[in-house]
Amino acid sequence: MVRATRSTIGAQRLTLVAVAIAVAGAQLPAQDTTARSSPAASVRSAARLQVTFKPPVRGTARDSTVPVSGSARALVPSARIDALVPQTMRAAPFVSICATNAPDSARLVVRVRDVLSAVMISLRPGLNRVALGEARFPLADGDVAEWSLRSLSGELLVRDQIQRHVVAATPTINSLARNGIWYDALDLFVLDAIRELPLAAERLEAFMTGVGAAACARATASPSSSLMPPAEP
Repeated sequence: MVRATRSTIGAQRLTLVAVAIAVAGAQLPAQDTTARSSPAASVRSAARLQVTFKPPVRGTARDSTVPVSGSARALVPSARIDALVPQTMRAAPFVSICATNAPDSARLVVRVRDVLSAVMISLRPGLNRVALGEARFPLADGDVAEWSLRSLSGELLVRDQIQRHVVAATPTINSLARNGIWYDALDLFVLDAIRELPLAAERLEAFMTGVGAAACARATASPSSSLMPPAEP
């Protein structure tokens, strides 16, 4: 009877040891993965928050009488930071505006020199990503275009300028920002915000703060916002 009892106790001890090893082994991979991935994820997020815009060294001086902010405003650098017309490398660029009490639709007008092109677009309160290409007036390198949005009653909602300037820059946020290509760098931040990616609103706010301006209070997508990836410059 004693031998049987000792045998039973020994078997129980072996069973408990095996269970403990199995549980510990099952926990190790998850703990190890977390330890490896968290610092890298934090570094990537911090790096995206530190994008700095460097104003271009050549271009066209801003006309102080052109920018108008009514119930909408263009997301552009402060004139104290960048005294030149905000730039793009695209023939059909996107601009971003923050609208308050916006109508359901607005008239987009693009003027290059004495040539006008206009089209109706949807507009909603909050962050709007507006395709100037909707006006079907492609910009040539060096062109300065004046663009504006008006309500159906004719009220001027916003007006500003944009210049196409083709430079040797890759279409990444950091490269575009370093080369002073404002609208194309901004558009990548805005796309992330519209898609509601993690920290996207914070990244957009940090980018705007760095140029002495403000983003929308909350980055919300409008139905007219294009969710397609931006075209190559």
